[in-house]
Amino acid sequence: ILDSSNFAALVPEITVVTGGIALVCSQMVISFSADGEKVIVAWYDSAPPGGLYYELFYANNGSSAAGPFLANQTGFGANPRPQISVLDSGFAIAWNSNNDGDDKGIYARTFDLDGAPLSAGFVVNSDKFAGAQRSAVVAGISASGTYVFAWLDENDNSVQSRVFTANGVAEHSTFIVANVSTNMEQIAISGSNEFGAFSILFNEGVTRTEYIKQYDCCSARDFCGFVHGTCSHNLECT
Repeated sequence: ILDSSNFAALVPEITVVTGGIALVCSQMVISFSADGEKVIVAWYDSAPPGGLYYELFYANNGSSAAGPFLANQTGFGANPRPQISVLDSGFAIAWNSNNDGDDKGIYARTFDLDGAPLSAGFVVNSDKFAGAQRSAVVAGISASGTYVFAWLDENDNSVQSRVFTANGVAEHSTFIVANVSTNMEQIAISGSNEFGAFSILFNEGVTRTEYIKQYDCCSARDFCGFVHGTCSHNLECT
């Protein structure tokens, strides 16, 4: 853990993974709580029986605050590539899965800042039998715990998204962010705790063109989107 002003170490090196787990670990991701007091780490353990784990640490001394715990109850694949988003009220972990009924799908689970689950593991994509979904990303868009997920759908080369509450309840069905005729390679997302807005960035793989689409989330079904700064709806959010 480093000081952002001078990159000096604030605490000694932390050993994240210790005994008791199979210990063939990769795809580690890390995020800080909003108050800066805790560090949340998630990782993939590929050794049998395998699993997606997370642990919380105190940022001031590097000691364990909770965990390690198994994040996934079900819905687990060989290449989950976990992602974390942290809000004032808790955090969400999203991952890719081979267990949604048809090829790959997107799973997630939410937790409070003590590491206790707020939801069971849930399928993010509405249609569990629509082919392969991958490259899950997640961002928090309200302090109370609303999360927006986005992913790439290999079946129709689209970017898709969906919003969930802190308890893992979907606020609406999956919506299409963009349809692209060629393969997409990368996706990223950012959110705003204060206004509920979020941006989805994606990369078209053949021409290497990057696109950004931004949304003001006024209600569960009310979105104002624009691409490259050109507003496609005259929606005034209050």
